[in-house]
Amino acid sequence: MEDLTGLGKIVNSELVKQVYEDGVSDATVEAGKAFTDIVKSFRLFMAPFQFLAAAQDRLAAYCERVRSEVPKDRQIEAAPSVASPVLMELRFMEEENPITELYLNLLKCAIDRDRVNEAHPAFVKIIGQLSPDEAMILHNLKSIKIEVIEYRKINHSDYHVYSVAESNYPDPDLANSTQLSMCLQHLEYLNLIYYNVREGGRFGDHQFVGDLAPFRATAELTQFGQLFVSACAP
Repeated sequence: MEDLTGLGKIVNSELVKQVYEDGVSDATVEAGKAFTDIVKSFRLFMAPFQFLAAAQDRLAAYCERVRSEVPKDRQIEAAPSVASPVLMELRFMEEENPITELYLNLLKCAIDRDRVNEAHPAFVKIIGQLSPDEAMILHNLKSIKIEVIEYRKINHSDYHVYSVAESNYPDPDLANSTQLSMCLQHLEYLNLIYYNVREGGRFGDHQFVGDLAPFRATAELTQFGQLFVSACAP
């Protein structure tokens, strides 16, 4: 089977062996307690490499799934700048995690001749900064503009959201939580969404509470965000 993602080059490399040999070689120059301490410390950092070997079957299954979902006549070898970091990240991802799907969708673009231009290397690092909630928010923003009424201090130098009174977000667990506002702020920081907060004032039943005022906010995808979602959350 053709190794489109370059997985074989990673897992068959001498990386793990060399790291182990170098570590032990350095440790042997110490004696007594110092030697014991160094070996113990070294072992603390070997777990990720041991996990890499154990994750080989999982990575192979991911790669086969990606390959099977791209028409054979459109399959090309993935650029190492995309495939290598994605595979390294997938070692530690739970199969049911929404972030895993983003990585796999990006890999599909990377081996698809018709979509390879969508597989921007920067997307790998962006995915790594997202939470599962943020991944779902991006998915929902494909079809809706999120509208939120947040309570903030009237002092504009304080950007803290103290409560969310109302929103049209479809997940009830997140809809009226300050976690929603935090996620939207982070997505704005990543340039994936526009997060527009308007002047505070009275909105329907939402009144001033002490020095807190209701602010109306909206969120929608930026052009860059649309490209990201098209590639990673189609």
